[in-house]
Amino acid sequence: MLTVKSNPEGAKVSLNGRDLGQTPLTTTVEKKKDMLLTVKKDGYREVTQPLNTSFDPMALVGIISYGTPITTDVQKGTAYQITPNYYQIELPKAEK
Repeated sequence: MLTVKSNPEGAKVSLNGRDLGQTPLTTTVEKKKDMLLTVKKDGYREVTQPLNTSFDPMALVGIISYGTPITTDVQKGTAYQITPNYYQIELPKAEK
């Protein structure tokens, strides 16, 4: 899960160029190694934030318990977790 809130609310949220919706937003995303979060609203400057992903040690449970190959988890993104998974974005007013 990924939660994005902004001040002001109602900002458009995209991840790697794909529209996710408007703030406040809680959604499930396909986790990949490199992700870029963009939040924008008319009258405010756009904010771009790289999302930190790390290897999820729970992916090893799938290998041990179910025999799931780790390459499958890496390709699907389930071997990664977003940390943190909550973002509060302050949008600065645009200069006129």
